[in-house]
Amino acid sequence: MKPKYVITVGLLVLAQTACTQTNFFPLLQCGDRTYTNATIGSITPAAVTVSWDGGGAQIAITNLPEELQVRYHYDPQTAQHFLDAEAAKKAVLKAKENAGIAFIAAVKSMLGPAQLIRIVKVISGAEVQIVQDGQYTDAYINKVPHEVLAFVEDYNKTKDFVERTIHADTSASLDFHGQEFA
Repeated sequence: MKPKYVITVGLLVLAQTACTQTNFFPLLQCGDRTYTNATIGSITPAAVTVSWDGGGAQIAITNLPEELQVRYHYDPQTAQHFLDAEAAKKAVLKAKENAGIAFIAAVKSMLGPAQLIRIVKVISGAEVQIVQDGQYTDAYINKVPHEVLAFVEDYNKTKDFVERTIHADTSASLDFHGQEFA
């Protein structure tokens, strides 16, 4: 029974050694820095991502030891082409972002000054009655938050109820006062 146990334990140790990460390094020297318990994650033609006990960073492959540069197939021309392509992608994204900012600025300049409006009545959905500078008008306002529409509806129902109650009380007292008694 002991020989089987020893063989089983030996196979488990061998399997564990075979399955360990090949990108793990107890000490990894990169340029002038040394990382402990470092793991190399993603690899590009120009850089690697290194995670270690104190954090993580993207490091140029040229900062890795020579044997790791060979292991990760570092080629200066391929790396430069990769970096040029990444720079071109960033330039295109920056140009799109700048074009978007310019477009928004152009649209804002055509809108005129901001206006303060008050929603006074919900007609249906996003169709509302608004008041601005004392003038009432019906308007369609896209993407009015549901909470705003619900609040306006509740406010108007409460206001109507109060007005009906006051009117009913006033009418009753007028009827009473207007009657002649014999």
